[in-house]
Amino acid sequence: MKLKDCLEADVTVSAPLLRKEPGESWKLAYKKGFIPESLYKFYVAVDYFSLDKCPKFLNDTQNILFPHLEAAIEIVKSSFEDYYELIDLMKKYDKDSYTPIKEIKREAFNKNATKLFNRCFQILMINMYSIFDSTAEAIAIILSWGKLGRGQFSALIKDVRDDLGRNNSSSIVKIISLEDKYIKDIKNVIKEDIFAEHNNEWYELFKLYRDKQAHFRRFSGFLLHDKECNFYHFLPREWPYYFQQDISYSKNVKSNANNNLEELFSELLMEQDIFEYCDGLYKKIYNLTNRIFIILTEAFKIKKDSKCDINPDIQKKAALLKRQYKFRNFNESISK
Repeated sequence: MKLKDCLEADVTVSAPLLRKEPGESWKLAYKKGFIPESLYKFYVAVDYFSLDKCPKFLNDTQNILFPHLEAAIEIVKSSFEDYYELIDLMKKYDKDSYTPIKEIKREAFNKNATKLFNRCFQILMINMYSIFDSTAEAIAIILSWGKLGRGQFSALIKDVRDDLGRNNSSSIVKIISLEDKYIKDIKNVIKEDIFAEHNNEWYELFKLYRDKQAHFRRFSGFLLHDKECNFYHFLPREWPYYFQQDISYSKNVKSNANNNLEELFSELLMEQDIFEYCDGLYKKIYNLTNRIFIILTEAFKIKKDSKCDINPDIQKKAALLKRQYKFRNFNESISK
């Protein structure tokens, strides 16, 4: 099918752009507790992203910042919603998967269930981290902290880490801008929820899972059973890890394999199974996101109510967001 064959219609359909109340999906997500309360309050504060409610400080010449902010917020919302669907699917595929006990008892299993379980876990890790990256995009739009259009929460983490490495004990009184004040507040949230010692590198391990699931698509999970022969998935706390690392094979030389499996697993694996881990991860991200959007909502309201103009720097960044590519179609002669 060619584009030219689909350009004869004289009617277009889109979702309503002028809104006077929250969308049904937003009301349902809030009612069910799928999304943080502050995210919903932010959605209300921006007047449900109604086209006629764009504040002056986001009114760029290309009319791209306000809808771009909406796109970022919608990703945060949908990622929280998708968590429940993906977890339910993981539990279903886990129940249907092969285990040696099922084989011994000749119980039915789905030979594709393990592959589908791993696929859902991959999407879940990517989705949950997209909450952070989309939140970073919202921060870049509202507070000009971070690179607009890149959505890199990791860059904000690096800034905070760099701050911790500097000597900030200067007694000099500094006058800070409104944006700097809220950036400092968000940095303090990150320090408390990610860098404080009691956090035990949960973020670093989560980012590792996300990166490897997005780019490498492999993780060495372990399936272990309890005394009742119920099987559970456990994730490693290091990468890379391959089973071959602790297996030794030789006909003539005494094996150096690690025969103490309890010690090996205790050192290698996290102490909770994959479902307990995902539940804890969800709550951690939920609470962190809630704290950040409390700050963003306050900042947005002040900038909107004061009718402040758009920052010239964000105007320039918005102009650089768009890029058009030359490609139009694959040449049929090349494909042959």
